[in-house]
This record gives sequence, C-alpha cells and structure tokens, in this order.
Amino acid sequence: MTTSIKNILVLRFSAMGDVALLAPVLRSFLHQYPDYHITLATRPKFSVFFSETERLKCFPADVDKTFRGWRIVNLFFALLKSKPVVVIDMHDHLRTRILCFLFRFCGVKIVRFDKGSNEKRKLTRRENKVRIELPHTVSRYHNAFIKAGFDFVLSPLPHIKVSAQSIKNLNLWLESNRIEKKEMWIGLA
Repeated sequence: MTTSIKNILVLRFSAMGDVALLAPVLRSFLHQYPDYHITLATRPKFSVFFSETERLKCFPADVDKTFRGWRIVNLFFALLKSKPVVVIDMHDHLRTRILCFLFRFCGVKIVRFDKGSNEKRKLTRRENKVRIELPHTVSRYHNAFIKAGFDFVLSPLPHIKVSAQSIKNLNLWLESNRIEKKEMWIGLA
C-alpha cells in the first residue's frame, strides 16, 4: 500500500537570517513526517540554504520583479499548483496576507506564525520597558507548525548542509575577487 504525499506550503520571502532560521524546523518536520513534502516560497537567492534537504522544494518567489505589485496573483496561481493541504505564513507581511486570503478563498487551511510584535515593541520602547525573555524565532516557527496540527521535536544539528557546488562557487568568487582564505572564517550577518 502506498501512501499519498501531502504538501505544505511555507511562505517566507526575507530577510536572509529569518529564512535561514526556518532550516531546523523544516528539516525536523520532514524527518518526522515522511508522508509530507514542503514547498517553500522564498527569494531565489535563499534556496541554497535548503538545497540538501530532501522533500523540500524551493519556489523562486521573486517578489521584487516577477511577482511585484498586482502580479502577486500570478504567484498565487503558480503556488496553487503545489496543491497544499495547509499554508503556513512565516512572514506575516502584506504580500503573504494577500496570498493567504486567496488560498483561504480556495478552502486551504491557513496558519500564521506569531511575530511577537507587541512584546517586541514593549521591550524596545523608550520608557516603561517590559523586560521578559522572548521566544526565539525558531521556537515561533516551530509553534506555527504545532498550531497547524503537526507536533514534533526539533532535531539535533546540523540544520543547513553545504553542498559541494556551493563550496566550489564560494572558492571561485573568492578567487575572482583576489581574496585569500588562509584560516577558518566565521560569517556574521
């Protein structure tokens, strides 16, 4: 007996660090839910974070050019082809809200992650700060999956595997810019 593969659509267009923080949640989910695939709609340049993740397809959502403005409707129709059983909005932005509205209109379940905007404002305001520890973004992403009905444990590291092609591309870039790498580097963003 074969099981049917179900697809989850995850929306997160930017920023780079926030997209990268999806990796532990998406990899853990896919490890513990083998009957599911994930389509991640994100900017094309961020797909490299997920190139070594099985059953995860990155959809190149170029919201700066191809799907800018009213053409977000074209993005909706392109993503609808993935036949998602649920859409998880990990961005909570005007674009993703429009997409979620359209998916909800088609009868697809929508779950939106909690950005914690009010808590963050209270922590960063000038006076009467509320100083409490806020949940990490990875925890917030994980909670969105739980809210969608998928309870799972985050897997141990590593969450982003670097492909041999990515290493080759990096070395070519360093060489073309005449940058010598003699010791270990740590990149910060």
